[in-house]
Amino acid sequence: MSSRKIAVLGAGKAGEALIAGLLSSGWREPPEIAATARHAERLADLSERHGIETTLSNVDAAAGAGIVVIAVKPQDIESLLADVGSTLTNDQTVITIAAAIPTRLIEGRLGEGEIRAGDRRYALDPRRCFGVQDWGRGIWPYRSCWNWGVATGWAGDALLGVNFGARWTTGTGSNENGILCNGRLHKIMEDLRWEYDPLTWRKPWRVVAEHSGAVDLVLEPVVAHTPRVNLGVLATGGVCAFGYWHGRVRVEGRDIAVDRLLGWAEEFAHRW
Repeated sequence: MSSRKIAVLGAGKAGEALIAGLLSSGWREPPEIAATARHAERLADLSERHGIETTLSNVDAAAGAGIVVIAVKPQDIESLLADVGSTLTNDQTVITIAAAIPTRLIEGRLGEGEIRAGDRRYALDPRRCFGVQDWGRGIWPYRSCWNWGVATGWAGDALLGVNFGARWTTGTGSNENGILCNGRLHKIMEDLRWEYDPLTWRKPWRVVAEHSGAVDLVLEPVVAHTPRVNLGVLATGGVCAFGYWHGRVRVEGRDIAVDRLLGWAEEFAHRW
């Protein structure tokens, strides 16, 4: 693997602009960039203008690249991830510039492979194992607190990834609440009501969308992670309860029953 090689998957206008910037700044040379597109004619244009490596295969472009940039259109991200997801390694850095696809809301990613802990080996079944990426940006206030919850898995014929939060976005008009159903994201515009006892994490956690009825889910905790660090002016702590969600979600007027969807709910507060 070359740490210098960059693969741009889906080199449309945004992808080509990134390539042009990398080359004009001298940050990369043409042989260090590989790009993909849907059509051979587009690849020929890119190769002629920039002198870079091009291919129709996302897998071939990503192979051996230290940095993989996802630059496809939002409607194409599902097929791209299905194509290359199982070929990427822990040594590669993946960056997305796909418009309107916040990575924190991309739940329900199929996972495969294995996890080893000591002498034990756990095989990952793609129908039951999912990956979740937590991502944030910007300048955070000195004092921050939030709730965050995730539920992923199959509910009948629906592959669901539910993301919901509270407190740090409450009342701002912006939130991170959404339902990914069979690859399509459905935004939940309202603030959600959270019901839980932060002092007794083993009790159920409930999250409800009172106005739209989009979510009414209860988490039955199984285990919790309770990290706490206090250095005076800097501190962090809270609880992340892992378990199974049950209840229902509503997508396009259709109620979907949820039973034993794996996930978590958390409360954290920081001074940082």
